[in-house]
Amino acid sequence: MRLRAEPLLRELAETSSAELDELAQDYISLLDVLVSSLGAPGPAGAPFAFEAEDLLAFITGRTYVVGPRERFGIWWRATRPILVRGGGALLVGMRLLQRESYAEAARLLSGLAEGGLLSAEADTLRRAASFLALFARPQWRMTSADIPRYFTEGHYFMALEMGVLRFPTAGLPEVTNACRTGKILRDSKRRLLEDALALWGVFDAELAPFLALLLKRLLEDKSRHCPTRASYWRRQWAERQASFEQPIALLMDGIVATAAGRLAQAAQLFEEAARREPHLSVPLINLVYVKLQAGKVDEARALARVIERRFPKDGYAFIALGRLFATQLEDTAEAERLFLKARDLTDPPTEALICLGEVKLMEGLYMEAQAYFEHARQADPALPDPRLGLARTYMETRNYKHAIEHLDAVVKSGPDEARDMACYLLYRTYREAGNDKRAFECLDKVPQRFFTEPDILDDIAGHLESDQQYAKAREFAVRAMILRASGQGRSNDADALNAM
Repeated sequence: MRLRAEPLLRELAETSSAELDELAQDYISLLDVLVSSLGAPGPAGAPFAFEAEDLLAFITGRTYVVGPRERFGIWWRATRPILVRGGGALLVGMRLLQRESYAEAARLLSGLAEGGLLSAEADTLRRAASFLALFARPQWRMTSADIPRYFTEGHYFMALEMGVLRFPTAGLPEVTNACRTGKILRDSKRRLLEDALALWGVFDAELAPFLALLLKRLLEDKSRHCPTRASYWRRQWAERQASFEQPIALLMDGIVATAAGRLAQAAQLFEEAARREPHLSVPLINLVYVKLQAGKVDEARALARVIERRFPKDGYAFIALGRLFATQLEDTAEAERLFLKARDLTDPPTEALICLGEVKLMEGLYMEAQAYFEHARQADPALPDPRLGLARTYMETRNYKHAIEHLDAVVKSGPDEARDMACYLLYRTYREAGNDKRAFECLDKVPQRFFTEPDILDDIAGHLESDQQYAKAREFAVRAMILRASGQGRSNDADALNAM
């Protein structure tokens, strides 16, 4: 059962740490009475003597067939100091997690952490809740704005499968910046694993299902079942600890080296990762990218053919290779061939269809591009990328009415990053249609962080000047100069995450 009631959310938001601590004190006092009453009948000294064992079993979820008084006493002497130290934050956080209310627990504990220090155990719950809450969101599609949180709170869960460490996605500044702190991120993940096992030793069965799910995901365990025995996960961690995430470390270091232009070092790191994990296509795809960056086109093509033979069923590998050929070499014919193979291998084939639409758009074959984007939209109506592709196709054919319809739909229901792109494309569409008033209204909705290309800023500045909006034009021109001076100008590729 998951708690999603609005009254609960309001109550959690309005609750202070002092109120939570008072609740914890009442809970501790109650258990003090019940534990002391075990096996000590008498109306005066132990009023709950006959009911104490049943009440303790109900409250704590623990039952002892042999020696309940002694064993409850041992447990309570070990647990009581932890509850006293953790207070209401620890107690309420535990109860929310027991009910799979990960987002609520993360919100509560994160808010309390800002107001003061949490105990070590409560902080472990906060980190664990934040991790599980991130992947409990229905139909979550990661954008570049989500990447920093994905690495810090999400501990780059299934990074290889999701393609975050695979070029061209790995070339995003957000990914590169995260990889620069790779050692810190990996140490943080190790600490959470070890802290979770320590917490299991304290609370045992009370948090067993929650901690088992946490450890299964942190360790990316591929077994079908999720054992709720602490001994199983301790053994799993002991077996993996020495070599834990070595390929991930090599990939992160290789991505950083590539961004810094140290291509020979990057190639060595990706080759070592491929040697250690021969069943993974990601290191080899990254090596193709490095060879392209180094101008070794023939070697890159030969390696791409090797990847095709070694991973004939890896549709997402073909998508990544196709993107590299399209963006790095403008070889649309080879890219199309790879995307067609990926379309037949992936289910749903949405990403491959979008890529095919992009290739046809590059080639100026607008009818074919429209057909691919429309097919992708029907395959996944909630995804904004097909609508953005259709809008760009209609813009090229000057069918402004249909372009605006698709862009308005993205603005209305799309995620932030897609909404920003849609607002910018609406600006371009209304501008080309001769409706400057509506164009500037749409431009005002595009956040400054969206613009990372100086040439685009200069173009907008010129358009504003033509409308005698000199002050605003100067703002865009100055931002263009700052980007050029700092060397931060780059193309805005809003579709880069489609390779994931």
